[in-house]
Amino acid sequence: MEIYEKQCDLFALPVAEWRVFAHCISSDFALGKGIAVQFNEKYHMSSKLHRRFPDIRNNSVVGKSLFIDGVFNLVTKKRYFDKPTYKSLQASLEDMREQLYGSSVERIYMPKIGCGLDRLKWDKVKKMIEDTFEDTDITIVVCYL
Repeated sequence: MEIYEKQCDLFALPVAEWRVFAHCISSDFALGKGIAVQFNEKYHMSSKLHRRFPDIRNNSVVGKSLFIDGVFNLVTKKRYFDKPTYKSLQASLEDMREQLYGSSVERIYMPKIGCGLDRLKWDKVKKMIEDTFEDTDITIVVCYL
């Protein structure tokens, strides 16, 4: 596993079978603030999540990672106005890793997940990512502007 931090526009990077994106969301699928807005605008993610997972909108799926159209939606909190915990982020990272096991994915592009509006500390989150993916061949590119 390798992790790089790169100043670039996350959405300027192409999606391919061997590359995916990841970002954090709430289980109400609001996607109304932060980088989630851009994922929603680019991929119509909120409506896709509501269609694909209609029964879980009212039930918490915190700690899961919901994969749609090349994007891992890491569910780290119940409602959009809640704040995630390191525990919920860790669980969603582990779920993503399990889903990637045996796949052809070589690279994950993500922002500094959980560290913008959600206010987690990047040094702790980066260590969690490194520990979670340490035994994989996946390269993680963390994009920031």
